[in-house]
Amino acid sequence: MFYGRALWLDTHSINKVVKTKPIPVEFIDGRPLLSGAIIEETIPIELIMEYYREMIAFDLISSPNHPVILGLS
Repeated sequence: MFYGRALWLDTHSINKVVKTKPIPVEFIDGRPLLSGAIIEETIPIELIMEYYREMIAFDLISSPNHPVILGLS
C-alpha cells in the first residue's frame, strides 16, 4: 500500500474495503497499470455538488505523485 494514499484517507477519515471483483486498469496506450488491478475502494461517501447529491465509492490505486486522481469511468 502506498503511504501517501493511506495518509490522505486517514486525514479525511475515509475508510476503505476490498473490492468484490478486481478491476484491471490500462494506460491510455493500452499498457497495464504497474501497480496492478484495482482491489480496494472507499466505503460509500456522500458526494454533494451544488444541488446534486449521491452516495459513491471511489476506486483506490497506488500513485507515487498524486493522492487523488479523477477520471476513470
